[in-house]
Amino acid sequence: MKNTFVFGDPRKCIGCGACEVACAMAHLDKDIDGDVRKAKEFHPRVTIVRTPDVTIPIQCRQCEDAPCANSCPEEAIIRRNGAVEIVAGKCVGCKSCVVACPFGAIQVVESTESASEQKLQVLDGEEAHHKAIFAALKCDLCQGREGGPACVDICPAGALNVMTPEHMQELVTNRRLAVVNGLQ
Repeated sequence: MKNTFVFGDPRKCIGCGACEVACAMAHLDKDIDGDVRKAKEFHPRVTIVRTPDVTIPIQCRQCEDAPCANSCPEEAIIRRNGAVEIVAGKCVGCKSCVVACPFGAIQVVESTESASEQKLQVLDGEEAHHKAIFAALKCDLCQGREGGPACVDICPAGALNVMTPEHMQELVTNRRLAVVNGLQ
């Protein structure tokens, strides 16, 4: 248990979507006027899953043996600063990581980085058109954001928490002690 990740508690989640908005906004390079959920750049890296019985935010668990990284033919998924990150410039949008992720926490979207420069002109007979470039996105723990993950900061129900290796070890120790105390 050497990774840090954001954990969502289904007992507390109210399904408001504030975490999705905060995540998308934390990753925007510019301000958006109007409804941010309709903006082309609105790509939250956390997704609220709603069933009749439970509502829970799902995002990358920063796996130690990251199946997404192991499946990437371009080696575009790396571990850096305690997080599993996608190097957008190396990603070809092949979706191997999407298939490999056991949590469904990766999505492939049209790249918005320098959109005018990211388009390729493709000749189709006599007609020229643009081809979009796609890249994978996943939770990066808001690397570089002073306050840590934006989703954790904004959650009004306190359903999201940063799980550090130390916190995980404390949980394991407490559960073991509870078992021992229950046997006495």
